[in-house]
Amino acid sequence: MKYSSLYFQVTQSSEASSHKYRASILQDGNIVVSNDFELRQDLKLSQMLEKIEEKVTKSPEKPENQKDKVELLEEEERDKPHIEFGKMLYSKVFSGQLGEYFNNSVKEVQENGNGLRISLRFGEDVPEISALPWEYLHDDEDFLIRRRNILISRLPAGVKRKNLEPLDSVLRMLVIISGPDDPRISPLNTEKEQEIILEAVDKLQRYQKIKVDFTEDATFENVEGYLNEQDYHIIHFTGHGISIDGKGHLVFENEGQKARFIDNKTLSDLFSERGIRLVVLSSCESAKGSNKKAFGDLASMLSKKGIPAVVAMQYSVLDDVAIKFAYHFYRAIASGKPVDFALKEARLVMKNLENGNGLDFATPVLYLSDCNCVNVENLKPETSEFEIKPTKLSDLLDLPVMNKGFVARKKELRILEKGFRSDVKRAAIIHGFGGMGKTVLATRLAKKMEEYFDGALGMKCTSTIRPEDILNKINSFLMMKGRYELNQIINQQVPFQVKTSLLVNILNQLRFLIILDNFEDCLDEDRKDIENPELKAFIRHLFNNTISNTKFIITTRYDFDPLEGRLPESIGHISLPELHFPQTNWLMNNLTELADLGIQKKKKIYDVIGGHPWTIGQFSKHAAVKGVDDLLLDLSPLKKELIEFTLLEKSFSKLDEGAKKLLLCASIYEEAIAVEALSWIIGNEKDESPAVGEPLNKLLQWGLISKEQEYDKSVYLEHTIVKDFARKKLEKDGLNKKELLIRAARYYENLVSQTGNLWDYLKARDYYFQAGDWESANEVVESTVNSLIHWGYIKLAMDLLNDSINTTSGETKTNAEYNLAIIYYLLGDLNTSLKIYSDILSKYEEMGNKNGIAQTLYQLGMIHQDQGNYKEAVKLYNHSLKINKELGNKNEVAYTLHQFGLIHQQQGNYEEAAKKYTQSIKMKTELGDKCGIAYTLHQLGNVYCIQGNYGEAVKNYDQSMKLNEELGDKNGIAKALHQFGLIHQQQGNYEEAAKKYAQSLKMKKELGDKSGIAITLHQLGMIHEKQGNYEEAMKMYNQSLKIADELGDKNGIAITLHQLGTIHYFQGNYEKASDLYNQSLKMKKEMGDKNGIAQTLHQLGMIHQDRGNYKEAVKMYNQSLKMKEELEDKSGIASTLHQLGVTNEKKGECSSALRNYLISFSIFEQLNSPNKEIVSKSLLRLRSQMGEEEFNAEYEKLVNE
Repeated sequence: MKYSSLYFQVTQSSEASSHKYRASILQDGNIVVSNDFELRQDLKLSQMLEKIEEKVTKSPEKPENQKDKVELLEEEERDKPHIEFGKMLYSKVFSGQLGEYFNNSVKEVQENGNGLRISLRFGEDVPEISALPWEYLHDDEDFLIRRRNILISRLPAGVKRKNLEPLDSVLRMLVIISGPDDPRISPLNTEKEQEIILEAVDKLQRYQKIKVDFTEDATFENVEGYLNEQDYHIIHFTGHGISIDGKGHLVFENEGQKARFIDNKTLSDLFSERGIRLVVLSSCESAKGSNKKAFGDLASMLSKKGIPAVVAMQYSVLDDVAIKFAYHFYRAIASGKPVDFALKEARLVMKNLENGNGLDFATPVLYLSDCNCVNVENLKPETSEFEIKPTKLSDLLDLPVMNKGFVARKKELRILEKGFRSDVKRAAIIHGFGGMGKTVLATRLAKKMEEYFDGALGMKCTSTIRPEDILNKINSFLMMKGRYELNQIINQQVPFQVKTSLLVNILNQLRFLIILDNFEDCLDEDRKDIENPELKAFIRHLFNNTISNTKFIITTRYDFDPLEGRLPESIGHISLPELHFPQTNWLMNNLTELADLGIQKKKKIYDVIGGHPWTIGQFSKHAAVKGVDDLLLDLSPLKKELIEFTLLEKSFSKLDEGAKKLLLCASIYEEAIAVEALSWIIGNEKDESPAVGEPLNKLLQWGLISKEQEYDKSVYLEHTIVKDFARKKLEKDGLNKKELLIRAARYYENLVSQTGNLWDYLKARDYYFQAGDWESANEVVESTVNSLIHWGYIKLAMDLLNDSINTTSGETKTNAEYNLAIIYYLLGDLNTSLKIYSDILSKYEEMGNKNGIAQTLYQLGMIHQDQGNYKEAVKLYNHSLKINKELGNKNEVAYTLHQFGLIHQQQGNYEEAAKKYTQSIKMKTELGDKCGIAYTLHQLGNVYCIQGNYGEAVKNYDQSMKLNEELGDKNGIAKALHQFGLIHQQQGNYEEAAKKYAQSLKMKKELGDKSGIAITLHQLGMIHEKQGNYEEAMKMYNQSLKIADELGDKNGIAITLHQLGTIHYFQGNYEKASDLYNQSLKMKKEMGDKNGIAQTLHQLGMIHQDRGNYKEAVKMYNQSLKMKEELEDKSGIASTLHQLGVTNEKKGECSSALRNYLISFSIFEQLNSPNKEIVSKSLLRLRSQMGEEEFNAEYEKLVNE
């Protein structure tokens, strides 16, 4: 298909408005047709984009049944923000003459069987427009980008299109895969990505038209080294991209394999002026634009630096989807397709992926100045250099080479490669349990370093192998490499030592990798040394004297030292542990019987059999016959096979009593542990932590326990099959499992006293729970539940408390129920909380537990207060306060004072509220209660905010938020963000308000805070209302009302009914508005909510005013004004005075109107409120009506009163 070019640009409109833009179509650099359009960056657009980002980065849900499937489809049908956005953008931009011209262009190429290549350009004066996801443009029929006859790319302003010379030699590609071992960064399936890329370019590789290099690590220095040594045409980065302080960064690695964040400016300098033609950034958010600086993202920066094609992701992308994208994109490139057409094919695949989310087809963004920059049609094969290197590694190895499906062991590969490349290590012993993948690791290293080594030789070793056998094998290998020196003397009658010395001399000259596999068969009965003396001497001579170039690897089930302590720094010892679950999951994906299982089923298999590669493979074979579920029910045949294969019984029988005891006792631990934990578990009252060095070394040597490096310390872990074996033997050997579990729990409790680590404390709880020591388990839960709530681990806290409730009795159980009720209260489920508290109050009364009674009365008071039952709340608080004073519980007294303050605030008694809050803060400060201080500072800020004293409000919120951040209290942080949003809203800064509300809402959703969610949804509705988006406002209010109704939150219901009334008022539906206002007013009177009553009376006055019922309007306004003056609500007073002025003006009472307008304006000006502009317009209108002379005279009169 032939494609015609169409150049499209967007710039700022000549009109003096920040919301007006001009779209133009250009030909030969000249504007052919234009269209001015308006696009406001309001809350509606902001939420539309947030919804797109939320859906595009979300894994698709898999319905469990037909009903769920129908509901999911219905929800998807209703909620399509990407379509809504695409249609909105298209209708605004492609309207008028420009739309007509565009449609004619599309129609013309269609009739001729051709296509249209659209290049989008954005002026540097419209960064907010360039940051939009234009890839979602939708013409009411389909997304433009999904049509085969339309290709869309971007190009920064000022960058000219290119027509580079076609490539005629080998295409060179550098792949950077960054997967740091860092808890801050989520893991990526980097190994699979590597295989996919190789498979995608396989066709070009077969014809030697492409050369692909993979960096062995993703350190900045290593990548820079590759670029300095070789010119590359394609750079592919796989990893993470993040934004820090509004600036883009890619996540590279440092020497310790932790994350290193490289900023976009540094990266654009790194890749520019090197002849690179295509950069692909397969990373999250690597193409995301910044509204503050046009083209501040890496993709456009690289395009500006002269790279003709850059593909990057404008949203986070799921790892599986990114892999599929890479495969289909490079396959299309390899087939000779232009870059934009190759991207089109990859997009269509992403759209139709079964595990896709239906939105990610628009995630890749293409910046393009030459679509044929990497066209492969004219490529010639790379000329061969004279070298005796095989085309296939397996030709030289008598060992299996895994070309596909290799997973994990990245760390071990890195250690081996670094040791060999640096010449620090001359040999390595890879040891571990049978079936752990030692041979695979060795041959994988050979494959990975085949460009470094001149060749690799691998041989399996048996118990009968002699030095002569190894020498002959190496000689045959040397002859294949064109070296015949050894062959000339190998059959001569010369001492064997002479032959060995000659071999060493040759090996020191050439870079070979020699692998001696299955070497355990050559060890003695104790697995400590080589059994055959001649073989031992031969290996020792090789290792002692081959000091450079050639390297050796020995794979063995049992670790040993071939040099018996000499040159320990020259021999590496690599212990292979089990695979962790993410790597095991990748392994399962390579096995037909397991690949299609859900993640939970795979996790279940992993929990039962662990991450032992051979076992996973055997499980898959058995599952092919019996089925996965049936096999899980009866694993005995598989376990028997495994024990036989790994020689587990035999290995155990060879251990001395000390090693056996350590193996059995250590099987209690579920996780990898430090040596101190091993020492503790075999201890007793007489000797708490005996030395374990000798038995531990024996277990390591026999491969029954693995050693891993976890940051700066060594940790040890029994393989799952060994653990299972040991646990069965445990009690048979007279060891008490329950005592060991309790001892493990106490180890972690001791550890917590040093580290203060919450998760270590919860490990102690788990071991107590497994031991059936419910009381001790609950003690840990009671000590940690508040921390869990503060850190946002609500579900975990509830699960632990429910466990305590189900396993304990008496006061312990009641205390757990009390804590569970607190969580339900925090989540806004007042009804459930009320039910639990009412039940446990009677239990505490029966026990005579005064503390429990006082605390429960207090909590019941809070619920009644939140439901608007202030009278009942005060009664309960006073009862609680009396008991706490008797008991001397100062902390509880401080919190009760806070609640009294809150009731005064809700009833509009702000001065009294501030007094109570101040008293509460004073007591909490004396007690050092930072959490309580933060809580009350926040509420004091609310009082100032209501009174319009924003400076004091912000001061208190800042102090509260600082304390909450120190404490890690997410709930407190979310509330503070909400209040900051409220202040911005009241000052008319709606965009900033919406940002704060969105941050608060996100945190509240993570916490499951229903009540908080309802409040923030309500405020977002108010912003929509202010911006005239009434339909969106009603959506928000109705969502908020639904939650408030579910929670029995009378206050929330009343407030939202009021706002819904306001929407109907603005729409002129006065009957409906009056009905809603009166419903709200009734509830507010029942609750004694003076502030709410005043607001609703004001609104009812406005309805009477609009209907011409001025007398009734003034009556309502005066009632409202009186209450606001009592409450010292400055902003409310100003609003009602303004409306009284409007009524005065309409009645012809110009002097009264002027008085009310002037007072209103003065108050709004003091508050720095945007409402002063509204009053200013009313004054101008009144001035026009009165005439300038009369207006000025009356103004002077009022001023001089």
